[in-house]
Amino acid sequence: MNVIDIWNFETYTEDIIAFLKEHAETIIRYHRIEQQTDDEVKRLREWSPRKPNPFADAYNRGIERLADLMESKTIRAFHYTRMVDFEVEDVLANGFMPRRRKTPFTLVGARPSPGQGGIADNSRR
Repeated sequence: MNVIDIWNFETYTEDIIAFLKEHAETIIRYHRIEQQTDDEVKRLREWSPRKPNPFADAYNRGIERLADLMESKTIRAFHYTRMVDFEVEDVLANGFMPRRRKTPFTLVGARPSPGQGGIADNSRR
C-alpha cells in the first residue's frame, strides 16, 4: 500500500499530480487574493465586509473534486502549525510520543529563541 505524505510531493499519485497541475492557476490565484484580503482587513480601522474572492467558487469545486480523488487513498498528515522545525523532524524520525505529566512544562521551557524555529520564524516564505 502506498501512503501519501502530504508534506512530500514525491509520494503523490499520478492522478493527484495531474489534478494539481490542471488546477494550479486557480489554487495560486485564490490564495493570493485571500492573502491580499487578509492584509487589507488588518489595516482597517473599523469593520468592513470582506471582498468576495473571485476564485472561491472554482477553488471550492476543485477542493471537492480533489477530496473525491483522495477518498480511497491512505494519507499521512501532521498539523505542523504549532511545531518548529526540530519538532517536526523529531516526529518524522521517531513518531508521536505519548505525553507525560512533565512534558508540557518541559516544552514551555524549551521554546526556541527567534531565529532557531524555522517555520515559527517565517523562514519558509
